[in-house]
Amino acid sequence: VNNMGLNRMGMNLEGGKDYNGYFYAKSETPLKVYLAFENKDGSVRYAETEVTVSGDYKKYSFSLVPKSSDDTGRFVIEIRSVGTLDIGYVFLEPGEWGLYKGTHVRKDVAELYEKQGISVLRFGGLMANVDGWRWKNMTGEPETRKNYKGYWYDYSSYGFGIIEFLDLCEALGVEMIPDFSSYEDPEDMADFVEFALGTDPNNEWVKLRKEMGREEPYNLKYIQIGNEDKIDTIFAKRFNAIANAIWEVNDSLTLIVGDFEYTQVISDPLKVTGASSNISNLLGQKTILENAVKQGGRVYFDIHFWSQSGSQPVNYFPVAESFYNALKKMVPEADTGLCVLELNAMTHDFERALCNAMAISNAERVSDIIKIMCSANALQVDKQNDNGWDQGLIFMDNTGAWYQSPAYVDRMFYDCHLSNLAAYTSSEQVNDTKFDVTAMVSDDGKTVSLKIVNRTGQDKGIGIDVTGFGKATMKYVTMEGKLKDKNTTENKFAIKPNDPVIVNGVLDGDVAVIEVAGYSVTTVVFTLEN
Repeated sequence: VNNMGLNRMGMNLEGGKDYNGYFYAKSETPLKVYLAFENKDGSVRYAETEVTVSGDYKKYSFSLVPKSSDDTGRFVIEIRSVGTLDIGYVFLEPGEWGLYKGTHVRKDVAELYEKQGISVLRFGGLMANVDGWRWKNMTGEPETRKNYKGYWYDYSSYGFGIIEFLDLCEALGVEMIPDFSSYEDPEDMADFVEFALGTDPNNEWVKLRKEMGREEPYNLKYIQIGNEDKIDTIFAKRFNAIANAIWEVNDSLTLIVGDFEYTQVISDPLKVTGASSNISNLLGQKTILENAVKQGGRVYFDIHFWSQSGSQPVNYFPVAESFYNALKKMVPEADTGLCVLELNAMTHDFERALCNAMAISNAERVSDIIKIMCSANALQVDKQNDNGWDQGLIFMDNTGAWYQSPAYVDRMFYDCHLSNLAAYTSSEQVNDTKFDVTAMVSDDGKTVSLKIVNRTGQDKGIGIDVTGFGKATMKYVTMEGKLKDKNTTENKFAIKPNDPVIVNGVLDGDVAVIEVAGYSVTTVVFTLEN
């Protein structure tokens, strides 16, 4: 082979910045191999280095610094003399300048997570339902990990697995919820707990964690088993075996059952009708809770909501409460609760943002029941979706990353979150799920916030009576748009919150008036002035 580029990948190049990588290769005779950055047609070369490959497969490291920037560049591996080169694995990433806090995650993407204000990430979903999803297959260097047949695609890899996920969550400082197959061996799951939380320097799994770069135990509080499973007594038997093995190592962990979807109010938990088609009764849930009581453990159930259009998310809440009440009726002494680890949609448009806002506000009102709520999916590669789940909150391409409007909802609500629920308008009170207001107050009573969701399509003038609050500063932020609007590569900020409007000196007894646009999310914060 002569003058042939063997591996070409389009990529964004930042001039003057280092990129580091390695590859595995073999050659029967010593052979010079050239690694380079070029423009898209190869007419301009931005950087080049060479290594000599000889003998059986070995790992060869390299570093490149392009002299110019190019967002349509390519990476080339080539040979320029007669010979045969076998390439086994290639890895390339930015230097520290482009990575997030020592992880192998793009800095620009992770920093958007930070600014979004998220407090929890979950890693799993339907990939946890396939035979190859086993945590021990995710250990060691990525190039040593076996490929597996995934749920969505026949070829899937563990280049990013549960362990990389834990590292990312630690770097972000957020709660982590890794999802495991319900067919994991109980002993293997006990080993995982040692890996994640163990402190004995002589334990083989603690040693492995340290070899993989994590010296201290992870701040792990939750483990999920399964995803959208049929929770019958057969599942319960598998779950309980895993739960008991986990709790024997560490009884402080909260385990989450990968339950599914409930669509109608449950009146008799042992004669469930009208729920999702894979559920006939709640005997599996009952068996799991009875075992948890016996072991002194805590179990949450993950049920999924739709938040794509209309009043979907609001309609799920009465059903969710009936499910929780059914659990407590069956096993009153159980330490249990619900999670919604997938607010699901087939889109990432502004209507989805309004639905997510409705869901989050309603969840805050029943936080004694719904302990955790998060959206699917956190991240999506632009123009690469081919399976219908077009619902990323953050989009990325080779040049950058940006928010969709549902991610801005998270940020807006984070910025005005307070500890105590003060009041709200519910759909039952106003007979209208298109307009929703939630009020919260700080522990010291000096700050009050409102979350206002307007799905009516009509502007509304809102008067807020601040009698008894004293002299205050009011700050409000609004995000509005058309229902099908999205942020695109060409217009990444088509929908975003406006700049905060600040009104000083709102007096006791005043009625503060704001205009709430049709199809909008608005947050208002009153802060008592000294």
